[in-house]
Amino acid sequence: MNKISNYQYSFTVVLDLEGYKLEDLEKLKLSLDKQWIKNFNLIVLEKNKETFEHYNEIIENEKNDYIIFLKEYEYIENSFFYEVLKAINTQEYDLIYTNEDFIKNNQFIDVRYKSNISKQLIYSFNYIGKSLILKTSFLKKIKGFEAYNSTESLFYDLVLKAIESTTNIHFIDSVLFHQNLDLKKNHNSENNLVLENMINRTKIDVEIKEGLVANSYHLKYLIKNKPLISIIIPFKDQGKLLQTCLNSIINLSSYENFEIIGISNNSKEKETFRQMEIFEQKDSRIKFIEYNVPFNYSHINNYAVKNYSKGEHIVFLNNDIEIISSDWIEALLQYSQQEEIGCVGAKLLYPNNTIQHCGIKVGGENVAQHFLAHLKIENTGYEYRESLVQNVTAVTAACMMIKKTLLEEIDYFDENLTVAYNDVDLCLKAIRKGKTNVFTPYCTAYHYESISRGSDKNGEKLKRLLQEQAILKKNNKEILEKEDLYITDNIFNQMQVQIHDIKNKSILKKIRIYSKPIREKIKKLFKGCK
Repeated sequence: MNKISNYQYSFTVVLDLEGYKLEDLEKLKLSLDKQWIKNFNLIVLEKNKETFEHYNEIIENEKNDYIIFLKEYEYIENSFFYEVLKAINTQEYDLIYTNEDFIKNNQFIDVRYKSNISKQLIYSFNYIGKSLILKTSFLKKIKGFEAYNSTESLFYDLVLKAIESTTNIHFIDSVLFHQNLDLKKNHNSENNLVLENMINRTKIDVEIKEGLVANSYHLKYLIKNKPLISIIIPFKDQGKLLQTCLNSIINLSSYENFEIIGISNNSKEKETFRQMEIFEQKDSRIKFIEYNVPFNYSHINNYAVKNYSKGEHIVFLNNDIEIISSDWIEALLQYSQQEEIGCVGAKLLYPNNTIQHCGIKVGGENVAQHFLAHLKIENTGYEYRESLVQNVTAVTAACMMIKKTLLEEIDYFDENLTVAYNDVDLCLKAIRKGKTNVFTPYCTAYHYESISRGSDKNGEKLKRLLQEQAILKKNNKEILEKEDLYITDNIFNQMQVQIHDIKNKSILKKIRIYSKPIREKIKKLFKGCK
């Protein structure tokens, strides 16, 4: 408290109460009365003009440092201004946002845990909402609010304008806003119009499509110049797997300008060489090379890219992948072609129709964790993350696209990582170059994981796995010491509740669920708890 009070900031709370009196809104009134720090003024709107006009008039005349806009159905945590002051005492952020929860019939029903700014996710789904603290001078700079009837769309547009104008944005991973759904009126969303206006402002070549889940969107970027794509597939024998993989690419792919470079690493079976010959004759875009060195995933892929690839973009693809979406290359390429984006990953399913990969959480006990692994595809994960394009810290190279020029710039895969963590390391190198990585659910495939190599969970393979984990930690110490940018511990734990059908959520207050053994133990202990 003393540290914070050394530098005071002033706040204005704007109350838009839709005909209610503050005295009638007990929770809102109490939340303001019981603030630990009371350095704010109140403005109660009188409804004699459009909401956005009221807001902009206040912004134009406001002298206080920060503004918070509250509706009649909202109230704030007693520690609200204390937590906000803690943040801006370290840096004067232009925009701050927090987690929020929802109450109905005086009962808590849900919480929306958020994460740092994910540009691709906010284009897909308005995950930030209106739990905002806004710097007054910044609001004046971006000219405040645009004309929308829907409160959600009013603030969605504001957030998008903010992201376009500043990176000085901060997320407080605490529940500081509460919504009383009994008082909330539903308005027709204008989010499609919000996105159209964003596209007009930013001049991006994109088409707005409906997303895979309700109230979500898919921004489909125009593919530029139809570049050549080099698909790199290392393998050792397993001719049937290779056949399935190659047939799925040839028979399904709607994008035709690609080459496939298959790298045989110490294959011995006659059937494998027969399949190689058949496919080379079947399609001139396919060629095979033999590179019979001790297995090193990183070295083999680097060798193929450096010596044989001609494409502008590289797809690293496991031989145990079966493509099931026809526009899978376009789905990856529309992001890979963007300068700011590094690695792009796919939605991968196990043969039993559970999720294998939707992105990787980095940091924590296990260093790198597939955060939605084992979710049944007929179920929905937390906040529909398996169905939304979003920024992620890392993606698997079982199916990954990256610009060849960027791959060269970040010096390819680290060849000290012979089997594990090489993809995570590559993604983190891209981040250190100022890029962001992306997961897209519009590239979908089956992944018959590790059939070629077997498991890494025992003996010499486990020893090697731990050694390579140590290399990853050494290479990326600064990033790994921090919480994942996009999948916070709160979000990850909620995902595990849904994946493993844990009824007693209070267990999460006691245990951080990072590793599979812990998750399995909790599943057995608490399945069926009331």
